[in-house]
Formats: sequence, structure tokens, C-alpha cells
Amino acid sequence: MMRIKYEASDYERIDSVKTLVDSVATLFDKFYNDFNDRYEPLQKAEKDIDDKKKEIESYSSTIRDCDLKIDELGRLRDKTKGDIEELSLKKKDISYTDSEVQRMEEEDIDGEISSKTEKIAKIETKLLNTQEKREINKFNKEDAEKELNELIIFKDHQEAYIKKTEDLLDLITATKEKFEEDIAKILEDESDTSVEEPVISEEENTDYPKIDFDLKEIELDYDTKDDLEEVELPSEKVNEVSEEVEPLKEEASGIEVSHVTEEAVEDNISSETLQNDEKKELEESPLKKIFESNGIKYEDFSDETRASFEQNTERVKENIEVLKKHELPLELTLNQSEIYYKKDAKELDELIKIITTDEEGNGMGFTIDFIYYILDELAAVDIDKLINVYNNEFMKVDAKSGLIELLKKTDNEIGSFENNKNANKEVLTELGVTTVSEIEKTYPEFLALDNPLFLNALNLFDKEDLVEKLNREIKIIPKILAYWRKN
Repeated sequence: MMRIKYEASDYERIDSVKTLVDSVATLFDKFYNDFNDRYEPLQKAEKDIDDKKKEIESYSSTIRDCDLKIDELGRLRDKTKGDIEELSLKKKDISYTDSEVQRMEEEDIDGEISSKTEKIAKIETKLLNTQEKREINKFNKEDAEKELNELIIFKDHQEAYIKKTEDLLDLITATKEKFEEDIAKILEDESDTSVEEPVISEEENTDYPKIDFDLKEIELDYDTKDDLEEVELPSEKVNEVSEEVEPLKEEASGIEVSHVTEEAVEDNISSETLQNDEKKELEESPLKKIFESNGIKYEDFSDETRASFEQNTERVKENIEVLKKHELPLELTLNQSEIYYKKDAKELDELIKIITTDEEGNGMGFTIDFIYYILDELAAVDIDKLINVYNNEFMKVDAKSGLIELLKKTDNEIGSFENNKNANKEVLTELGVTTVSEIEKTYPEFLALDNPLFLNALNLFDKEDLVEKLNREIKIIPKILAYWRKN
């Protein structure tokens, strides 16, 4: 934001302008501060929703317990009734000639029947109490579910309210900044040419930036016949130059060269021969021709990488064809060369099909761009372990899930995914974000997203607005991630 330099302006009514600007700023700031508590109702609604869900679950748990208890008591009551019927039949079958014995046996059975009858009465009481408890909890659960629906509606309303509030506050902030910048430009307008420009006297000291590195002479390779015109020097100048050159010739003729031994000369010749052999071997490499036919300079790979290639020539050739078959840009492999030789072609083809979708529609369903910046890590992955992890995580995988997360669960030592992070950093840099290094330190999880997911998150927002906010305050990143995960 442009700072208004009141003291540098020659406008006669500058005090009135300052009063206006301060008043507008105060009004805007007061309006902004009035909404400092804007998130509190939403946060309370979210807490109330969580509490209400726990309350509903408690009622549901009690209802389930009551249902089990009612079922058990019902079965026990029916069994007890069956026992009474059996005792009644047993009593009818008693037949003793001795009347006293007859009476004693009948009294015993009557006692058992009486006990069973009392048991049934107690069971019936418990049944009634349990049924009543279940009905009360069902009633309470229904009320709680209605209250939960009302809370959810209120929460949705608060989210819409906050969205409008944020848009309004952003407009207020932008308007305030634009207002002050326009005032500053008007006051600093120097279109009146009648005012003399200040003149810096020759005696005045000027501070120049200091160069903190050594300047070296840069030799330019000119073709003297085509690029330079012959310049004739006056004869006296030629003589002066000749006089200066002659002593140099004499000094040069006296330099001793005896310390240059035959062994040093032979070493130098051997070194040159070795370099020529390496250059010849590189030129004759069949891989060089294959890479160049696909638009890749073989020399762009490091010496160490090319040595690994040459040790696995056939595998590299076959893997080039696999990558081309799956339409993977080969230029992406310049910094991810292990994909060419750490897996054979059959494994690599199978791995890519598993991650994406094969011709029969099988696979994890990731698009090919999820693979672009994690080729080195894929070169090290155990396919069987990856399949097991995916099967275990299947129910958790959705549109916001990444391949990197699955690979880390397969092997937490698989790699750093540095290339993926750098790709995301480059996206931000190209957009014009100047706080990339701060983002990397404070929110590394943001840059760790699979590149397609990272682009998906950024594409939800207006680019200019996003860049402006990230350059001003990176604390909005958690909000960006939260909004992306919900949409």
C-alpha cells in the first residue's frame, strides 16, 4: 500500500485531506473490527452439533440396550410360564394312597408354582419399566434429531453469513487501500513543470552500491575478418607499441621449460586420449540416438546416470517404450532417472496400470499426471505392498486422496518427494507468489500435496485474489485447505 507523504506535498489544504483520510480509515477500521467475533457463532454451532450427535448416540445406545433387555425378559417370562404349566401337569399326576403324603407333595408343587408366579410378576414389572425407558429415549432421540437438523441449518446459515462477511471485509480493505493510494498519487503528482527540479551539487557525496565479488575479464571470441574493422594507428603509436613488445619477447625467450618432463607429457596425452575415448563412446551409444530421437539430449543426464544407463542398456530401452506407451513426457525424467533402470519393463508397465486404470477398467483410478513428479519414488516401490496398502485403505480413498500418501504408507523410507514439492513451488512462483520460502517453512504439508491435488486446490480460487492474499498473509493456507477438502 502506498504511504501518503503529507509533508512532501505543497497542497494548500493538506490538513483537510489528512482529516478526511484519517476519518475514512477510522470508519473502515471500526467496521472491520466490529466483525472480529464473526467466527464465534459458527464455532459454537459446530460444538453444539458434535454434542448433539453424542447425545443422540447415547439415546440410541440406551434404546439398543432396552431392546436386548426386553427380548431377554420376554423369553424368560415365557420359559417361566412353561415351567408353571409343567408343574400343574405334574401336580395332576400325583397319586398317593396316603393322603398326608399326597397333600405334602401337592403343597411342594404349589410352592414352586407360587414362586414361579412371583417371578413372572417381577419380570412383567421389569418389562414395563424397560419398555417405558425405551419409549422415553425414543422420544428424546426424536427431539434431539430435530434439534440437530436445526443446528445444521443454523451452521449452514453461519457459513453463508461468514462468506458474505469475508467478501465484504475484503472489499472494504481493498477500497480503503485504493482510496489512500489514489490520494497519495494525486498529492504526489508533479505535472506542474514550473517548479524547478532540485539540482545535486558536484560536491555532494553519492553512495553507490558496492560490488562484493571480483570482476573477471570476459574474453570474446571475434572473427577478426568478418566482425572487426581494421583500425589504422598513427605511425608514432605503432612504434611505441613495438618498443614495448620487444622487451617482452626477450623476457619470454629466457623462461626455463626444463621442468616439463616426459612423464607429464605422457600423462597429458593419456588424459586427452581417455577424454576422446569417452567422447567417442558417448557418440556411439545406442541410447544417445534413442533419447535424441525422442527430443532428449543424452548429455543432459549426469555422468553417473549415463553410466547406470550403459550398464542397463536393454532395460533402459524397454522402459523408454513403456513410458511412451503410457504417454509420460520423457523430459520429466531428466531429474528422475532411476525409473529407467530400477524396474524392468514388465514391472513398470504393471505398476502404472495398477496406479491408473488398465484396458479392462481395473486399477486404483489415479490419472497419469499423479505420476509425473514422483518417478524416482515409484522406481523404489514394492508393488505387492502397494496393492495391500490400497486394499486396506480402499474405503478411505476419495477425490482428495493422493498417491503420495499411499506410497508413504507402503514404505515410509521410500523417498523425499522433493521433485513434487519443487513442482508445486514453481507453480506458486509462476503465479507471482513472493512468500514461497515462508510457505515452505510454515506449511510444508501444503507443498507436499500431489501436484494434481495442489493444482485442484488453487483452481478453486480467483488467481489474482489468491496471489494477493498469499503475498500479504500466508495464514490463510489452512482455510484454503479446509475449503478445498469440503468442495
